Amino acid sequence: MLIDSYNPQEPLFNEAIFLVFPMCHGYIYITGKTNRKYRISNMRRRERGATNHSLTDSQIFPTVARYAIYHIVTSDGGQLTVSKLRDIMLENPQLTSLSIDDLLRILGKHPEMFDLEETDREKSQSNVVLAFELQICDQPKKCGGYPTCKDMHICKYFLQNKCRQEQPNRCQFGHYLHSEHNLPILREKYMDNIDPRKLKEWIQKHHNRLFWTSRPPQVCTYYNTAGGCSKNDTCQFLHLCSYYIKRSCKFDSKCSRSHALKSERNIEILREHGIDIERDQDEIIDILNESAT
Repeated sequence: MLIDSYNPQEPLFNEAIFLVFPMCHGYIYITGKTNRKYRISNMRRRERGATNHSLTDSQIFPTVARYAIYHIVTSDGGQLTVSKLRDIMLENPQLTSLSIDDLLRILGKHPEMFDLEETDREKSQSNVVLAFELQICDQPKKCGGYPTCKDMHICKYFLQNKCRQEQPNRCQFGHYLHSEHNLPILREKYMDNIDPRKLKEWIQKHHNRLFWTSRPPQVCTYYNTAGGCSKNDTCQFLHLCSYYIKRSCKFDSKCSRSHALKSERNIEILREHGIDIERDQDEIIDILNESAT
Protein backbone atom coordinates (compact mmCIF):
# COMPACT_ATOMS: atom_id res chain seq x y z
CA MET A 1 0.00 0.00 0.00
CA LEU A 2 1.32 3.46 -0.93
CA ILE A 3 0.40 6.42 1.28
CA ASP A 4 1.48 10.05 1.61
CA SER A 5 0.37 10.49 5.20
CA TYR A 6 -0.91 8.40 8.05
CA ASN A 7 -3.19 8.60 11.06
CA PRO A 8 -1.05 8.95 14.18
CA GLN A 9 -3.72 7.05 16.11
CA GLU A 10 -3.45 4.05 13.78
CA PRO A 11 -0.54 1.63 14.27
CA LEU A 12 1.94 1.70 11.41
CA PHE A 13 2.96 -1.95 11.68
CA ASN A 14 1.25 -5.20 12.49
CA GLU A 15 4.50 -6.71 13.62
CA ALA A 16 6.84 -5.56 16.36
CA ILE A 17 9.92 -6.60 14.40
CA PHE A 18 10.71 -4.88 11.09
CA LEU A 19 13.63 -3.75 8.94
CA VAL A 20 14.22 -0.34 7.35
CA PHE A 21 16.11 -0.44 4.05
CA PRO A 22 17.96 2.50 2.43
CA MET A 23 15.83 5.17 0.81
CA CYS A 24 15.29 4.72 -2.91
CA HIS A 25 13.25 6.85 -5.36
CA GLY A 26 11.53 8.77 -2.58
CA TYR A 27 10.38 5.73 -0.61
CA ILE A 28 11.36 3.95 2.57
CA TYR A 29 10.71 0.24 2.32
CA ILE A 30 9.55 -1.24 5.62
CA THR A 31 9.26 -4.98 5.72
CA GLY A 32 7.52 -7.25 8.10
CA LYS A 33 4.57 -9.50 7.55
CA THR A 34 2.63 -6.50 6.17
CA ASN A 35 5.35 -5.64 3.56
CA ARG A 36 4.11 -2.04 3.26
CA LYS A 37 6.00 1.01 1.88
CA TYR A 38 5.51 4.66 2.67
CA ARG A 39 6.23 7.72 0.56
CA ILE A 40 8.41 10.28 2.34
CA SER A 41 8.14 13.19 -0.11
CA ASN A 42 5.86 15.04 2.30
CA MET A 43 8.33 14.39 5.08
CA ARG A 44 11.05 16.00 2.95
CA ARG A 45 8.88 19.04 2.29
CA ARG A 46 8.15 19.38 5.99
CA GLU A 47 11.85 19.16 6.79
CA ARG A 48 12.65 21.84 4.18
CA GLY A 49 10.01 24.11 5.64
CA ALA A 50 11.39 23.60 9.11
CA THR A 51 14.85 24.48 7.84
CA ASN A 52 13.58 27.68 6.22
CA HIS A 53 11.94 28.81 9.43
CA SER A 54 15.06 28.06 11.44
CA LEU A 55 17.24 30.40 9.36
CA THR A 56 17.77 33.87 10.77
CA ASP A 57 17.39 37.09 8.78
CA SER A 58 21.16 37.55 8.73
CA GLN A 59 21.66 34.05 7.35
CA ILE A 60 19.26 34.43 4.44
CA PHE A 61 20.05 38.10 3.72
CA PRO A 62 22.88 37.35 1.22
CA THR A 63 20.51 35.20 -0.81
CA VAL A 64 17.71 37.76 -0.60
CA ALA A 65 20.08 40.59 -1.50
CA ARG A 66 21.58 38.79 -4.49
CA TYR A 67 18.17 37.84 -5.89
CA ALA A 68 16.70 41.29 -5.27
CA ILE A 69 19.61 43.30 -6.67
CA TYR A 70 19.93 41.10 -9.76
CA HIS A 71 16.26 41.37 -10.68
CA ILE A 72 15.97 45.08 -9.84
CA VAL A 73 18.99 45.98 -11.97
CA THR A 74 17.88 43.83 -14.91
CA SER A 75 14.22 44.93 -14.80
CA ASP A 76 13.02 47.48 -17.33
CA GLY A 77 12.26 50.20 -14.79
CA GLY A 78 14.98 49.56 -12.22
CA GLN A 79 12.39 48.70 -9.60
CA LEU A 80 10.06 45.88 -8.57
CA THR A 81 7.10 45.67 -6.21
CA VAL A 82 7.54 43.80 -2.95
CA SER A 83 4.96 41.28 -4.14
CA LYS A 84 6.78 40.62 -7.43
CA LEU A 85 10.13 40.38 -5.65
CA ARG A 86 8.74 37.86 -3.19
CA ASP A 87 7.38 35.71 -6.04
CA ILE A 88 10.89 35.64 -7.51
CA MET A 89 12.36 34.68 -4.13
CA LEU A 90 10.13 31.62 -3.94
CA GLU A 91 12.07 30.10 -6.83
CA ASN A 92 14.95 29.52 -4.41
CA PRO A 93 14.58 26.38 -2.22
CA GLN A 94 16.03 28.30 0.73
CA LEU A 95 13.29 30.92 0.54
CA THR A 96 10.13 28.89 -0.07
CA SER A 97 8.67 29.97 3.27
CA LEU A 98 9.47 33.68 2.82
CA SER A 99 6.37 35.80 3.39
CA ILE A 100 5.67 39.38 2.34
CA ASP A 101 6.18 40.48 5.96
CA ASP A 102 9.48 38.58 6.15
CA LEU A 103 10.73 40.31 3.01
CA LEU A 104 9.62 43.76 4.19
CA ARG A 105 11.37 43.19 7.52
CA ILE A 106 14.64 42.06 5.89
CA LEU A 107 14.69 44.90 3.36
CA GLY A 108 13.87 47.39 6.11
CA LYS A 109 16.93 46.30 8.09
CA HIS A 110 19.21 47.38 5.21
CA PRO A 111 18.29 50.97 4.24
CA GLU A 112 21.83 51.41 2.90
CA MET A 113 20.97 48.95 0.13
CA PHE A 114 17.21 49.06 -0.43
CA ASP A 115 14.68 51.84 -0.51
CA LEU A 116 10.92 51.28 -0.35
CA GLU A 117 8.89 53.78 -2.33
CA GLU A 118 5.48 53.62 -0.71
CA THR A 119 2.31 54.02 -2.74
CA ASP A 120 -1.36 54.54 -1.86
CA ARG A 121 -1.83 50.81 -2.20
CA GLU A 122 -0.96 48.10 0.33
CA LYS A 123 2.64 47.56 1.40
CA SER A 124 3.09 44.57 -0.86
CA GLN A 125 2.71 46.96 -3.82
CA SER A 126 5.47 49.32 -2.63
CA ASN A 127 8.29 49.65 -5.14
CA VAL A 128 11.73 48.41 -4.15
CA VAL A 129 14.70 50.33 -5.61
CA LEU A 130 18.40 50.28 -4.82
CA ALA A 131 19.44 52.92 -2.31
CA PHE A 132 23.07 53.16 -3.43
CA GLU A 133 25.05 54.23 -6.47
CA LEU A 134 28.40 52.97 -7.64
CA GLN A 135 31.13 55.55 -7.11
CA ILE A 136 33.87 56.19 -9.65
CA CYS A 137 37.51 56.79 -8.77
CA ASP A 138 38.91 60.07 -10.11
CA GLN A 139 42.55 58.96 -9.80
CA PRO A 140 42.73 55.28 -10.82
CA LYS A 141 46.47 55.45 -11.51
CA LYS A 142 47.29 56.86 -8.08
CA CYS A 143 44.69 55.47 -5.64
CA GLY A 144 46.47 52.23 -4.76
CA GLY A 145 43.71 49.95 -6.03
CA TYR A 146 41.38 47.59 -4.17
CA PRO A 147 40.88 47.26 -1.21
CA THR A 148 42.39 50.68 -0.44
CA CYS A 149 40.15 52.16 -3.12
CA LYS A 150 36.58 50.87 -3.27
CA ASP A 151 35.44 53.12 -6.11
CA MET A 152 35.00 51.77 -9.61
CA HIS A 153 37.80 52.13 -12.14
CA ILE A 154 35.73 52.91 -15.21
CA CYS A 155 35.51 55.70 -17.78
CA LYS A 156 32.50 57.95 -17.20
CA TYR A 157 32.37 58.80 -20.85
CA PHE A 158 32.25 55.11 -21.73
CA LEU A 159 29.25 54.73 -19.43
CA GLN A 160 27.59 57.61 -21.30
CA ASN A 161 28.57 56.13 -24.69
CA LYS A 162 30.64 59.26 -25.34
CA CYS A 163 34.23 58.07 -24.97
CA ARG A 164 36.29 58.84 -28.06
CA GLN A 165 38.54 55.84 -27.50
CA GLU A 166 36.98 53.07 -29.52
CA GLN A 167 39.69 50.67 -28.38
CA PRO A 168 39.02 50.00 -24.65
CA ASN A 169 42.66 49.29 -23.78
CA ARG A 170 43.66 52.77 -24.95
CA CYS A 171 41.41 54.60 -22.47
CA GLN A 172 43.28 55.39 -19.26
CA PHE A 173 40.11 55.05 -17.16
CA GLY A 174 39.05 51.65 -18.49
CA HIS A 175 35.96 50.21 -20.16
CA TYR A 176 35.71 46.93 -18.20
CA LEU A 177 33.06 46.78 -15.48
CA HIS A 178 34.26 43.25 -14.61
CA SER A 179 37.93 44.17 -14.35
CA GLU A 180 40.19 42.69 -11.68
CA HIS A 181 39.73 45.86 -9.61
CA ASN A 182 35.96 46.22 -10.10
CA LEU A 183 34.80 42.65 -9.48
CA PRO A 184 35.51 42.59 -5.71
CA ILE A 185 33.62 45.89 -5.36
CA LEU A 186 30.66 44.49 -7.29
CA ARG A 187 30.82 41.31 -5.21
CA GLU A 188 30.43 43.34 -2.01
CA LYS A 189 27.30 44.84 -3.56
CA TYR A 190 26.01 41.41 -4.70
CA MET A 191 26.32 42.59 -8.31
CA ASP A 192 29.17 40.46 -9.65
CA ASN A 193 26.81 38.03 -11.42
CA ILE A 194 25.07 40.76 -13.45
CA ASP A 195 25.80 41.04 -17.16
CA PRO A 196 28.02 44.15 -17.65
CA ARG A 197 25.71 45.39 -20.40
CA LYS A 198 22.71 45.32 -18.05
CA LEU A 199 24.77 46.93 -15.30
CA LYS A 200 25.81 49.72 -17.67
CA GLU A 201 22.18 50.32 -18.66
CA TRP A 202 21.17 50.55 -15.00
CA ILE A 203 23.93 53.07 -14.28
CA GLN A 204 22.91 55.16 -17.29
CA LYS A 205 19.26 55.29 -16.24
CA HIS A 206 19.37 55.46 -12.47
CA HIS A 207 22.50 57.31 -11.35
CA ASN A 208 21.94 60.96 -10.59
CA ARG A 209 23.61 63.89 -12.30
CA LEU A 210 26.35 64.24 -9.68
CA PHE A 211 27.62 60.82 -10.71
CA TRP A 212 28.57 62.19 -14.11
CA THR A 213 29.83 65.61 -13.04
CA SER A 214 31.92 65.05 -9.89
CA ARG A 215 35.22 65.24 -11.79
CA PRO A 216 36.19 68.57 -13.41
CA PRO A 217 36.46 68.49 -17.21
CA GLN A 218 39.75 67.90 -18.94
CA VAL A 219 41.45 69.84 -21.67
CA CYS A 220 41.19 68.08 -25.03
CA THR A 221 44.46 66.32 -25.87
CA TYR A 222 43.70 66.15 -29.59
CA TYR A 223 42.96 69.87 -29.76
CA ASN A 224 46.53 70.49 -28.63
CA THR A 225 48.11 68.45 -31.43
CA ALA A 226 49.06 69.47 -34.95
CA GLY A 227 46.08 67.58 -36.39
CA GLY A 228 43.59 69.16 -34.00
CA CYS A 229 40.30 67.68 -32.80
CA SER A 230 37.86 66.56 -35.47
CA LYS A 231 34.84 66.63 -33.14
CA ASN A 232 34.73 70.41 -32.81
CA ASP A 233 31.60 71.44 -30.87
CA THR A 234 30.60 67.84 -30.17
CA CYS A 235 33.78 67.16 -28.18
CA GLN A 236 33.23 66.54 -24.47
CA PHE A 237 36.56 68.15 -23.50
CA LEU A 238 37.66 71.76 -23.27
CA HIS A 239 39.19 73.21 -26.39
CA LEU A 240 41.83 75.31 -24.72
CA CYS A 241 45.57 75.75 -24.95
CA SER A 242 47.04 73.30 -22.46
CA TYR A 243 49.91 75.67 -21.72
CA TYR A 244 47.45 78.48 -21.01
CA ILE A 245 45.75 76.33 -18.39
CA LYS A 246 49.17 75.61 -16.85
CA ARG A 247 49.87 79.37 -16.96
CA SER A 248 52.98 78.74 -19.05
CA CYS A 249 51.96 79.74 -22.57
CA LYS A 250 54.64 81.98 -24.16
CA PHE A 251 52.46 83.31 -26.96
CA ASP A 252 49.65 84.92 -24.98
CA SER A 253 47.16 86.57 -27.38
CA LYS A 254 49.20 85.44 -30.42
CA CYS A 255 48.74 81.75 -29.53
CA SER A 256 47.21 79.67 -32.31
CA ARG A 257 45.09 77.83 -29.76
CA SER A 258 42.23 79.25 -27.72
CA HIS A 259 42.65 81.03 -24.40
CA ALA A 260 38.90 81.70 -24.22
CA LEU A 261 37.98 79.79 -21.08
CA LYS A 262 34.44 81.16 -21.22
CA SER A 263 33.66 80.49 -24.85
CA GLU A 264 30.11 79.29 -25.51
CA ARG A 265 31.05 75.60 -25.76
CA ASN A 266 33.49 75.69 -22.83
CA ILE A 267 30.80 77.28 -20.65
CA GLU A 268 28.44 74.42 -21.51
CA ILE A 269 31.07 71.85 -20.52
CA LEU A 270 31.93 73.64 -17.28
CA ARG A 271 28.25 73.78 -16.33
CA GLU A 272 27.79 70.10 -17.12
CA HIS A 273 30.54 69.37 -14.59
CA GLY A 274 28.96 71.52 -11.91
CA ILE A 275 31.45 74.40 -12.09
CA ASP A 276 30.02 77.85 -11.41
CA ILE A 277 30.96 79.97 -14.43
CA GLU A 278 30.45 83.14 -12.39
CA ARG A 279 33.57 82.30 -10.42
CA ASP A 280 36.76 84.16 -11.10
CA GLN A 281 38.61 82.82 -14.14
CA ASP A 282 41.77 82.14 -12.14
CA GLU A 283 39.76 80.06 -9.65
CA ILE A 284 38.34 77.95 -12.47
CA ILE A 285 41.82 77.41 -13.88
CA ASP A 286 42.99 76.29 -10.43
CA ILE A 287 40.16 73.71 -10.38
CA LEU A 288 41.16 72.42 -13.82
CA ASN A 289 44.80 72.16 -12.78
CA GLU A 290 43.90 70.21 -9.64
CA SER A 291 41.99 67.65 -11.71
CA ALA A 292 44.96 67.23 -14.05
CA THR A 293 47.43 66.37 -11.28
